[in-house]
Amino acid sequence: MKRKIDVFGSILCFIFLAHFYVRGQSPESISVLEFDDNQTLFVGDSYGGYIYAYPMNEPAQMEGVSFNVRELDSKIAKALGTRTDRIKITDLTVNPISKNAFVAVHKISGKKYKPLVLKVTQDGKISNFNLAKNASTRFKVNDAPNSDLVFWRRVPLRSLTFTDIEYHKGQLYVAGISNADFDASLRTIPYPFRAGGQGTTTVEIFHTVHNQQETRSPIQTLEIVNLDGKEFVLAVYTCTPLVLFPLEDIKDGSHIVGQVVAELGYGNAPIDIKSFSAQDPQGNTQEVALVINKARGPMLFNFSDLKESSKKPGLTTAAGFNSAGTPYFQPAIGGTYQLENLGDTHLLTLRRNAQTGESELLSFMKGFYFRLTDHISDYIYPDYTYGEEGELWRPVQNILKVDEGHPETVVKKEQ
Repeated sequence: MKRKIDVFGSILCFIFLAHFYVRGQSPESISVLEFDDNQTLFVGDSYGGYIYAYPMNEPAQMEGVSFNVRELDSKIAKALGTRTDRIKITDLTVNPISKNAFVAVHKISGKKYKPLVLKVTQDGKISNFNLAKNASTRFKVNDAPNSDLVFWRRVPLRSLTFTDIEYHKGQLYVAGISNADFDASLRTIPYPFRAGGQGTTTVEIFHTVHNQQETRSPIQTLEIVNLDGKEFVLAVYTCTPLVLFPLEDIKDGSHIVGQVVAELGYGNAPIDIKSFSAQDPQGNTQEVALVINKARGPMLFNFSDLKESSKKPGLTTAAGFNSAGTPYFQPAIGGTYQLENLGDTHLLTLRRNAQTGESELLSFMKGFYFRLTDHISDYIYPDYTYGEEGELWRPVQNILKVDEGHPETVVKKEQ
């Protein structure tokens, strides 16, 4: 009898694995990349309606790793045997263990876009993470949009199936468009994947610039945050509401209205949001969330301010063209179009160089939000003297000089 049960269990296990396990198949597109804490890479394929999961086992890298990779477009084009105008970078993520960067790229040939994931190491070496040959599992969402609608003749509705993915405590929180009556959805998918595991919550907000309730505009980017012991989805929408959704309210089949805690300005679209701990100039550790945008500068929110906003009624009246709600600080991280945590001490950015037009993969030290090598100033002249008042900045700038790859410019304390 025991043998029969074991055989039956083996058959069920085989059926389960066959349903999710794939090799030789790869995504039709790549909208979003995300890692979990155990080096599993998630790839959101908006056109196929699948989320792929690729387990990895890369060796651990020490904290404090920095990236100073310039002319990234040219390096990628050379690695792929093509031109810079034949590649399109769509997302960035970081393996939390190895600290290697993984970049989503579409290689363009005529009207065809081939999706690729490229690994970039600290020293700028680029290699292809083969999506077809590496073992993976995948999950197909049950509510991908099936409309042929195209916005502005260039943005298919289907491309918005997945706008962002966040992993948290064994669940994927997946923002995007669905085929439901309320188009904007927040899906939850457990990992490891299991049949019937998807939950879908429809979401609604009051848009202070548009002065109306909205249900079709999707969350563009999200992060899970803990404010006074309560977990929230902190989400940002186009044009540009910052919204809190209690995590406990996100349940399959429910419809929830978000609490708008800030309006970040009209005519803008958010690109990414990341939360982390950082030290302020006085050495105090703060919990913060950083939003980067298409049409406005980066915005850094202190959790203490978000906590206060969460205890008040959300914004429910028109803000016009003004910002409103939770205050923020604007750090000096310009030209950034992708953002990721790079361990405890650094942020990693993909940014566009304003002079060359090339992409750059550059890290910023948390708390500084500044790269000394972006500027030509008195400080960098060989005969510059700090003096007694300027001595405070000498060790700080020396740290930045080393971190940005210029240890030869370190200035010793004047005698």
